[in-house]
Amino acid sequence: MFAEFVAFMAAWLRREDLDSVFSWANLTDPLHEAEADFHERLRAFTGIDADVLRGWTAATTDADLRRNLGIPEGSDDPSESVVTQVMRDLPPTVPESVRREVWRLDARTRRVTNFVEELRTVARDAATAGTGPEESGRLAAQEVRGCLGLNGQPVRDMNERMQELGIEVVHSGVDCSQERMLTGSRRGAGAAAVINRTPRTATPWGRRFELARALGHLLMDSYRADALGAASTTFAQPWARRCSGAFAVEFLLPSEHLFEQCGELDSGTNRDVFLSLLNDYGIGARTAAFQLWNLGLLSNHRARDELIDDFSTSTDSRTRLPDGTET
Repeated sequence: MFAEFVAFMAAWLRREDLDSVFSWANLTDPLHEAEADFHERLRAFTGIDADVLRGWTAATTDADLRRNLGIPEGSDDPSESVVTQVMRDLPPTVPESVRREVWRLDARTRRVTNFVEELRTVARDAATAGTGPEESGRLAAQEVRGCLGLNGQPVRDMNERMQELGIEVVHSGVDCSQERMLTGSRRGAGAAAVINRTPRTATPWGRRFELARALGHLLMDSYRADALGAASTTFAQPWARRCSGAFAVEFLLPSEHLFEQCGELDSGTNRDVFLSLLNDYGIGARTAAFQLWNLGLLSNHRARDELIDDFSTSTDSRTRLPDGTET
């Protein structure tokens, strides 16, 4: 049926003299014969013209471009690279300072860091039971927390936790508008997460959240030819972004604890109770309020929004992190 539709469209384009614009319309069997060249596939996957990428990498030939992007030798699939997978999640006009961090990330994934691949099996198996990205991410985080023996307790130091799992953490110091986090791994080699400086990651709880999001990507995203890459921006792939975000929330603020401490409807709106959540679990007001709301522990969205408004700007809304450091 679809092949017939494609053939019909090809005939229509020829009749309208548009076959010079859509060259596939001249093929006998457009659905099966049409094949985009490497440049077109690269642009379709990353959203960036091949000529632009060639300029960024100082490549003079397609072979140079493949090599500089980290695409395996002999492959014409632009997705088989940490660099291109990260670039897909970044805005097309990504600043040069961020681009440099992408290539540094790629180099770090080539170092053997003993990334705990076994946790990927646990997380991905748990995620398959979810009916949507949020549920998949939450279920995966619960299983991972169980494997790590956290038992409802706070994650004391996300930097140390990531390093224990074989993930190199880099706080780049690069200032940018929205490219908060870059992460990637290579099967059998290493994994890394880069935190850039944005208004969100300027806060300790913002950095913790982005590290937890990176962990979610590393544990749940699929490898392509042994490469995996992602970034935290508004351009990120919707399913993976929502899944990793839900993972981060549950990993940092487990629903197990919330049902124990805030099981009575709206008990989380108590100022002392909510402040305790922020301090003890090292999270932001928005994260905590939405977790309460999504778990059905707030009676209405006004209560949620009031918590965010009251504690996001309050001078005493954060006094310490789980590792005891002052903020």
